[in-house]
Amino acid sequence: FSDRARSTSGGADGINNIEMVAQQSGSFTQFTGNVFWGTNTITHNFYSYYPFKTGAFSYTQVPISLSSTQTQVSNATSHLSSLDFLVSCPLSLSSTNLGATGNSVSINTNFNHVFTLLEIRVTTTELSRNIKYLKITLPSGKIASITSATIDISQSKPSSSENYILNNVVGNNIVKLLLNPNVPLTSDIETTTKMYLMINPSDLTSQAVEFELMSSDNYIYKFSKQGVKLLKGNRYRVDLNLDLFSKEKYVPVLSNPSN
Repeated sequence: FSDRARSTSGGADGINNIEMVAQQSGSFTQFTGNVFWGTNTITHNFYSYYPFKTGAFSYTQVPISLSSTQTQVSNATSHLSSLDFLVSCPLSLSSTNLGATGNSVSINTNFNHVFTLLEIRVTTTELSRNIKYLKITLPSGKIASITSATIDISQSKPSSSENYILNNVVGNNIVKLLLNPNVPLTSDIETTTKMYLMINPSDLTSQAVEFELMSSDNYIYKFSKQGVKLLKGNRYRVDLNLDLFSKEKYVPVLSNPSN
């Protein structure tokens, strides 16, 4: 987005939600796409986000969501890229820093993560247990996953102790990680399977967070752990011992049992 830059050299000032394509993955990349300087006597503002969303909307109301059901393959982290959401620091360039009207734009910008990454490691002495899923339930009123919301990407990057402000948030307090295939656990915290999921950051200080796992032989394990303040762009490692969880056999409930 830009209030003054152009999508074509001879076009009108202003860009609304055009897609730029990253040339590589990683902490630094160049983007392909066409952006041109607008009227070069007027300050240009630039706003951007990832991943691209199709549609017409303002930079003050960019759609944002976070799935309540995520899927991890083995120990891989490849599922995280489709869950992530990044916002660039707003960039404002005065007329003394602009190129000639109609010329191609080349700028640098920094992106910041909106969500929080959790790395869960679970150990156990029950080495025959493979895990089908991990579910995290936050206290009532907290948002773990987001069905729909908007974000104003012109807001300044929050301080290191604060999170981005989201608007019109619809979501729930649960996020679930499906493990495909079912993953084995070990008694060693360094070698046991690492489970990665993305969660909406919130202040969980001194509040109970519920962890639930289901094994491949249909036992449900539950454990409660005191939370902390989850901050944007941070990675939190949570170590759990399955032997301390409560355990019960899962029994399906038939909606129309026969007589």
